[in-house]
Amino acid sequence: MTAEIITITKEVIDAIRDAEVIGIAPRQISLKVGIPKHEVVKKIDDLHKRGKITRIGRNLWILSKYRDIRKAHNFKTPEWYIKKFQDLYGNNLSKYNGKITFGQNGSKRVHRWSPYIQGFSASFVDDIVHKYRISKGMKIADPFLGSGTVPVYLKLHGIDSVGIEIIPLLAFMAKVKTTWDLDVDILLNSADHIVKAVSTSSAVEDFEMPFLTNTKKHFSAPVLEMLLKLRSVIIREDVDDKTRDILRLAFASILIDCSNMWRAPCLAYTDKSISKHEVCTRFIQKIRQMVEDLQYVQKHRKHWGQSEIIEGNAQTYVFEPDSIDAVITSPPYNNGIDYVINYKIEMAWLGFAKSYKDLRNLRNRMVACDNISRATVREFSRSQRILNDEWIDGIVSTMGDNLKRKTISRRPDMHLVVRKYFEDIYPVFENIHSGLKPGGFFIIVIGDSLMSGVYIPTDLILARIGRKVGFNIESIALARKRRSGQRRDFMLRESIVVLKKGMD
Repeated sequence: MTAEIITITKEVIDAIRDAEVIGIAPRQISLKVGIPKHEVVKKIDDLHKRGKITRIGRNLWILSKYRDIRKAHNFKTPEWYIKKFQDLYGNNLSKYNGKITFGQNGSKRVHRWSPYIQGFSASFVDDIVHKYRISKGMKIADPFLGSGTVPVYLKLHGIDSVGIEIIPLLAFMAKVKTTWDLDVDILLNSADHIVKAVSTSSAVEDFEMPFLTNTKKHFSAPVLEMLLKLRSVIIREDVDDKTRDILRLAFASILIDCSNMWRAPCLAYTDKSISKHEVCTRFIQKIRQMVEDLQYVQKHRKHWGQSEIIEGNAQTYVFEPDSIDAVITSPPYNNGIDYVINYKIEMAWLGFAKSYKDLRNLRNRMVACDNISRATVREFSRSQRILNDEWIDGIVSTMGDNLKRKTISRRPDMHLVVRKYFEDIYPVFENIHSGLKPGGFFIIVIGDSLMSGVYIPTDLILARIGRKVGFNIESIALARKRRSGQRRDFMLRESIVVLKKGMD
């Protein structure tokens, strides 16, 4: 073995060793040690074959001795936090046996109108309503509304609700899905007229393309032309606003199905063949599904609850004091899912975002996620802290140390993003505590995380934040297990945290 090869091997090994449990990508090694990436990749292949290193997550490499992250010297396990939590508060983790994932909504009336993966199921809302004796005459809030599972269920069961959602597309979905007083005959006739008009529309050059630079990669050329025509005809159709909105929602609901993408849970390219003729077929099928559901719910008109959908920010929205009987919600998880990117295609096509700047500004107003701008994080780091919690302090400190050892990272400020996440959640909890009636329940569906080699028990920390705000911790239940995106062999959990406002 030549001296040069020995030097390359040592430098690659040292770079991987420095990254410890969080891993490092070939490109990052190349930048760190000044060796061409193709040479790094060759050396990684050799080291991997010899069993010296192993891959985790998205092409990240670690020394084989760090295969079990639990053996890292500074790693606090889920069990450590659970025991600590039990010692402090006396709460044991119980087990929830119902179905919680949003995918359960795919066949349920009205819920099936919009494509949405994140969130919980209508059957979960049903369980909560019965367990906590929620009934007509009460008012329920959801400050992280998503596509409207809570208000849709409650409206059909005669219970009033108010929902807050910062993403305009999702607020639009929820509003349309709770607007049932429209003429289904007009809707059907309009849809038929639209499909006929599409076949006689002018050339595609006459239509404005969405601003997304990859639009022509998102769709095949024939499908793209049909979608542009369909959107244009819907905009021009002579109908009332309620009917046009449901037509627009039907259009939005077929976009990903007609594209070269899929969402599971994040947008990614996939191989599928969609004919241009399927565009109008899928549109009509969606409209007929909506009509079927409307005909059903309209039979129960006298039992409808009232739904108030507010496009706004839960961090700043203030409920009227003691006006809410219960809260059922699922905040954004403390992980890498970027809701703005995930729904950028629908937002661009429906005009809820006109530019990448619009998308960036929206993301920076939301509860902090992986893709928040660095400028926003820098500004946050200079602001006064509003939440003090030793668990958060320890997690942030360890993450920061791990990132420093790695030297080169896509997000060297990820530890600050995590801190900002909890600081963003804190005022929401304060507003909810003020808005809840004494004795009211605050039910939260949330998942934990593994980020930058550090385990984050988000469910337990949110319960601690609830205590700081003034809630009592009623229960924490394990709803399901899921795999970490960083390490597929590391199991995470999704939990139901129940807080209660005292009677004083």
